[in-house]
Amino acid sequence: KEGCLARRRHLIEQAGVDLLIITNPRHILYLSGLYVTPLALSGWGNSFLLIDSATGETRLIVHNFIEADAKAAHVD
Repeated sequence: KEGCLARRRHLIEQAGVDLLIITNPRHILYLSGLYVTPLALSGWGNSFLLIDSATGETRLIVHNFIEADAKAAHVD
């Protein structure tokens, strides 16, 4: 969890934007700890990680198929 938080803080500092929308599964894993299997990607489409730069608050938008995995991710 601490690693994900530190990586997100670093990204926010470097990006200089108000909102970050992350869609690449590798980057979502790196920033939140959510692993999306290739099966889920092919069957259920993309997941989205939203990061509010002003507050550092994060949200995951995922298909219901991987809801349990998303609840275990390190996001708000």
